[in-house]
Amino acid sequence: MRTANDSPALKEQSKHYPSSWKGKVPKRVRMTTTVRTDVPLPPFLTAERDLEGDVWVNSHGAVSILLEKGALGLKPYEFEIIEWHEQGGKK
Repeated sequence: MRTANDSPALKEQSKHYPSSWKGKVPKRVRMTTTVRTDVPLPPFLTAERDLEGDVWVNSHGAVSILLEKGALGLKPYEFEIIEWHEQGGKK
């Protein structure tokens, strides 16, 4: 199972990584809207508005919230970052 500490962005960040994050890596987010799985196949995942949770971040900056049944990919406007990892990845 993925964890926030397994985020590839902690070790490597591509040229597409969000420059506004200044090399920092998100650890926890708060949902600003309710998001559901796009694909009509199990597991059906939902992240409710105001839910706070750990995230997994790939080297390009794509964010997935870690839920009990799996990881749900998020779009930038669907969450706000409430905690960063103490150490950033490589720039």
